[in-house]
Amino acid sequence: MVLPQAVQEGVAAALADLPARRVWVDSAADVPRDARTGEVAGHGALVTLGNIAPQGNGSVHVAASIYVASLAAAGQTYVLRKEDGVWVLKGNTGVQWMS
Repeated sequence: MVLPQAVQEGVAAALADLPARRVWVDSAADVPRDARTGEVAGHGALVTLGNIAPQGNGSVHVAASIYVASLAAAGQTYVLRKEDGVWVLKGNTGVQWMS
């Protein structure tokens, strides 16, 4: 599922102070990579967010991963909870992986 335009704009605004450029794609297959090494073009990184999974205690779990190149990737599931109207990262849960 593609993130709505309003969400993309909110993320860009929240990260505006960082020197990184954000490029939104519909699929990981759309990210340009080096044919030999698998490295994301332009010294980039592919960040993938999973579905939001509401929990019985009011928190949500969101899987996320980052891919830079073959044998340079990681992922985990984050735990977030809404506090004073703002979602706050509280930790992680389950398996964490790295290659």
